[in-house]
Amino acid sequence: MIKVKNVRNPHYSSAPPALLINREDLERNIEKIRELPKYSDEERERMREYARRSRLRDKLGFLLPEM
Repeated sequence: MIKVKNVRNPHYSSAPPALLINREDLERNIEKIRELPKYSDEERERMREYARRSRLRDKLGFLLPEM
């Protein structure tokens, strides 16, 4: 378990709270953290779809210039 604490953001008072993480807990669990997957299958599929649509928008923008 890693101890965390939400505190007021020290740089921007209107920003969301900052998250303080206990360094010793983090160092003790770093190998377990590195083993976690970066993205879920759903997130990977969403990124692929976003990239595909972006390529199509770019291609369409080139084929149909503004008048």
